[in-house]
Amino acid sequence: MKEALREHGRQLSWRALKKLLPDFTIALLRTLLRRFKRCLATWAAGRKQEIHAATRVSTHVEMRGVLSSLDSTHLGEDEHGQACWAMNLRDVANSETTALALSGPATGEAYVQLLERARSEHGSLPLVLSLDNGGPERGELLEEYCRTHQVLLLHSEPYTPQHNAWVERGHLEVKRYLDIVGEQGRRAWTLRLAWERLLARARHFLNAILPRPRLGGKTSLEARQRHVAEYDPTLRARFYAAACAARERALQELPDGTVTLRARRKAERRAIWKVLEDFNLVRRTRDGADASGA
Repeated sequence: MKEALREHGRQLSWRALKKLLPDFTIALLRTLLRRFKRCLATWAAGRKQEIHAATRVSTHVEMRGVLSSLDSTHLGEDEHGQACWAMNLRDVANSETTALALSGPATGEAYVQLLERARSEHGSLPLVLSLDNGGPERGELLEEYCRTHQVLLLHSEPYTPQHNAWVERGHLEVKRYLDIVGEQGRRAWTLRLAWERLLARARHFLNAILPRPRLGGKTSLEARQRHVAEYDPTLRARFYAAACAARERALQELPDGTVTLRARRKAERRAIWKVLEDFNLVRRTRDGADASGA
């Protein structure tokens, strides 16, 4: 209010304000209202950040190959006007883009092909695969493939994309890279072959060139080679059996009757995170303090 009055050549004091109240102009009132709205918005944003920081759970994955995040994102169109999508598989431990491929809209078959590509390149699949709650992600084809290879599916709760935030950050990094290298704009990339080459270059940049502050300034590949160990492959069968049993127990403990999909997903997620913590594969913290079971 003091700054708003100063803009109109007035000084703020209770006595002066009392005298000025009958003479407030519309312009002055509008200025005061704008400043009040800005102050209120600033306060609300700060309060929202405080609440988010107090409730946010940070996940620290101890070894690579334990938890990977999978999703697809729209990039643009090809020369025939068909949509181009990118499927992204990201290792949470060292932020490595394990697989990145051009595709159409997400399907269970496309996800299986991407996982097979990652398995042939790296020799194994993750213990846990985090993904959204959409139709392709819940399809029988993907679930059967993961059962066969003992990969546990960790679905997000409905309409909660932050549960799969690792690959969402990966999408953002890919798109930023495409914006940087695309000096002529995305209309110059309409050829499907150009998209494929750009995605290959983007993956190399994100893994081998981009330094990661949370990895001490190392790249994802440097962290994989020097700092982030890989889990013992003999662990898979024991972990998969324990996690499946814990998930079933959690679902059985839910009350009968009207149990929502969100409640089922929440119970499944808590059970899976608990087993990951019991096997010392992840640590979960909230504001620096232990958040096991959150």
